[in-house]
Amino acid sequence: MSRPEHIAPPEIFYNDDEAQKYTQNSRVQSIQAEMTLRAIDLLSLPDSPSFLLDIGCGSCLSGEILSEEGHIWCGLDIAPSMLQVALERDVEGDLFLQDIGDGIPFRAGTFDGAISISVIQWLCNADKAANAPGVRLRRFFETLYASLRRGGRAVCQFYPESEQQTALIMQIATKCGFGGGLVVDYPDSKKARKYYLCLVAGQPDAPVALPQALTGEEESGVKYEGRRGAGGAIRNRDKKKKGKAEQGSREWVLQKKELYRKRAIPSRPPPDPLTSNNLKTSQYKVYTRPTMSSLRNAVSRRNHKERSQPLERQKFGLLEKKKDYILRARDFHRKQDYLKKLREKATDRNPDEFYFGMMTEKTRKGVVVKDRGNTTLSEDALKVLRTQDAGYVRTMRQIESKKIERLEAELHVLDDETPDAHKGKKRKHTVFVNDESHAKTFDAASHFDTHPSLVSRSSNRPRLDQLESVSFAPSNVEMDERKIQKEREARLRELDARTQRGDMLRKLEKETVLQRNLQGKGARKKTGVDKDGTAVYKWKQERKR
Repeated sequence: MSRPEHIAPPEIFYNDDEAQKYTQNSRVQSIQAEMTLRAIDLLSLPDSPSFLLDIGCGSCLSGEILSEEGHIWCGLDIAPSMLQVALERDVEGDLFLQDIGDGIPFRAGTFDGAISISVIQWLCNADKAANAPGVRLRRFFETLYASLRRGGRAVCQFYPESEQQTALIMQIATKCGFGGGLVVDYPDSKKARKYYLCLVAGQPDAPVALPQALTGEEESGVKYEGRRGAGGAIRNRDKKKKGKAEQGSREWVLQKKELYRKRAIPSRPPPDPLTSNNLKTSQYKVYTRPTMSSLRNAVSRRNHKERSQPLERQKFGLLEKKKDYILRARDFHRKQDYLKKLREKATDRNPDEFYFGMMTEKTRKGVVVKDRGNTTLSEDALKVLRTQDAGYVRTMRQIESKKIERLEAELHVLDDETPDAHKGKKRKHTVFVNDESHAKTFDAASHFDTHPSLVSRSSNRPRLDQLESVSFAPSNVEMDERKIQKEREARLRELDARTQRGDMLRKLEKETVLQRNLQGKGARKKTGVDKDGTAVYKWKQERKR
């Protein structure tokens, strides 16, 4: 099973689904609670409440343990989805979105101690070229050292990938001023082994005595089960001893309201003050406090409109404001001054001068050629881009085909007695009658049941009942023949151009798909060329595993 830090950065790996799974998993909750209680023991805190920092708090499973122990805390995490789950769970600590690789953003001497559960191994993974593990670890430990009071402790539980990684973390922590060492619980067990980095802010005169490591799994289980209690009875009893109100009581509702006011969370319309009906935390959202507006915003002011151009100059758009002219003039003069300095440097250049940049740069026809930092894309990235190109070309071809269909329909409406484009003769509609007398008295309009002005049409000849139900523009019926012919020729030219464009897009789509397939694996052989001039390949059939 691969480690999470090898799959994706933490802010991407812990998305909405992964954050919900992590928080609702009972095994994860149990392991997290056990490691948090062990970290609190290693801190050796006094009996009074302390102000602690939870580094990489996630959904605040460890923060709840700190609250149960009576401590005040605040948490940092880089994953927004995990912090959103923590807000929905209504934890008591303050939460901050922060990458610990960029440092701990608190003033010096703020915290009495700090804990970190399964976090600092993420700093050893370089998911970007700029993320050097050594630099990020040093920045983290330096700012953590500064944020702790003199003699404050920090306990960081982590899962090292190798002994070299453990040595790197301890070496950088020592260089940043920390004392202490590494406590390994259950060193003989591969499954239950836990690493705790116990740090003390400031190098004391006497060596720091590290806590005793645990060696038996049964001891740990009995110890922490006794502290947490069975079925939550002891936990609830401890809460009552520490002055926490029972859920659903009036005091509990008032405490919640006070907590929301401190966090600047808007409340719903006030419910019954003596009950807690329908108090759902999912209806609250975090927002910043509104700033005080200036008094000038309360005074009505005149809205100044843009100055319009004279009628003969309207094609040039709106008149330019003076502030826009000033910006444009400054930009123009800045470029002119820069070009002037370049000309002076070129004039005063010594052809025999030497500088060390010449050893790393090269010129081509008198022009300095530099590397722009463009990286070569991998085959997988190129294949994805080819897929996107093929999808775009396919979409444009479909749009073009719809336009062609619409033009053909319009040409069908505009069809009249014009010479046939292919045969060079007028179209005819032959009607057979019984005898010559019937032919002399034959009325085409009554025979076709249409308007007399539409009889000369060879197609698109609606009947009278259709003319009554459908509104036709009389200008289309009685339009001048020359105007109809001109419009029809324009539509034919457009139809011809769009047909050629559709053929070109179809050919381009075929070539793009072929290039994407050629980037794949498998033996292939060129069998010929199709009618569009595109090469045709045949792939060797391979049995799928």
